[in-house]
Amino acid sequence: MLFQEQEYVNKFQVIEYKGAGSFGETYKVLHTGLEQIWALKFSKKMNCVEEIQKVLTEAQVQVQFENDNIVKVYDVDKYELNKNLYIYIAMEYMPNGTLGSLMESQFISIKKSVDLFIKILFALEYMHSQGYLHRDIKPDNILLDENYNPKLSDFGLSNTFEVCLKKPNGYTTHLAPECFNDFKNTIQTDVYAAGVTLFRIINNYADWNTILSKNKITCNDLKKGNLIKKIGFNPCIPPKVVRIINKATNKDPNKRYKSITEFKNALSKLNIIYDWAPVKNGLEWNGVGTKYTYKIEITHRPRLKKWDVVVKKNNRKFRNFLCNTKQDVINEMFEFIRGTYNEQ
Repeated sequence: MLFQEQEYVNKFQVIEYKGAGSFGETYKVLHTGLEQIWALKFSKKMNCVEEIQKVLTEAQVQVQFENDNIVKVYDVDKYELNKNLYIYIAMEYMPNGTLGSLMESQFISIKKSVDLFIKILFALEYMHSQGYLHRDIKPDNILLDENYNPKLSDFGLSNTFEVCLKKPNGYTTHLAPECFNDFKNTIQTDVYAAGVTLFRIINNYADWNTILSKNKITCNDLKKGNLIKKIGFNPCIPPKVVRIINKATNKDPNKRYKSITEFKNALSKLNIIYDWAPVKNGLEWNGVGTKYTYKIEITHRPRLKKWDVVVKKNNRKFRNFLCNTKQDVINEMFEFIRGTYNEQ
């Protein structure tokens, strides 16, 4: 850590060390003049002019965006410590960390995933309207405010459409096939990266590296656009959502959504009523809607040599299924859950 609690960095008093990432270290600080809580993101040690310019460019890109779903940047400056040069970016403090961290600690339902991600697509839609691509869309670059509203951050790879055509870049596993083959970034590559990000969130694939390893994802799979197909969707995901994500991540850019706006509009039309979430190791699920609440319980009936699914609607028995195997009864449960997404 560069700083301890209560230390001063220019006009900031360090309150808490929040962690480190590929960029550097982040601190929760108090702006002593304004009496406001901000976040201070310190770069790693700067070794050359090019590194300094890269960090400054990120701040310069982000500071010009005026959007409720983009993290605000307030200041950027150089700081010397022990004869080493650093750059810090002072920005809006997001107390609930990253969406990636949230995924590691709790289940995010399909309804919450869609509602949350529509807000991120508003941010991307705004960026594109300003002539910029993000190129680094992923759960760890989505921050959460005090009310868990998501905001897009980390603009280190962002640049104008013109520059992105000449100098391709991005988060490798979220790169569209044409990034490997044609060596360029476009609106369609941001659409693809957004689709992969939603795929991760909606399936609750928190440990992405483990998922990639388990499914033996190779660079060749990324080049051919086989990432989503090889990993697959969890059985609770309704077909409408699967179709939207598959279109956003189609290996052919001409078959994807033509814009982030099209992607956003498709998600907005879903009108998901029930907020389903598992409890008790996945053998019990609760679905909360505007009028009704479902509760599903799976139990083993040894004397019958059967597995039983009991569905309660507003705490009254609504339906039950008997199956020979545990897997069969789980399949029946997920089929029922998927069916509720068609209710109005």
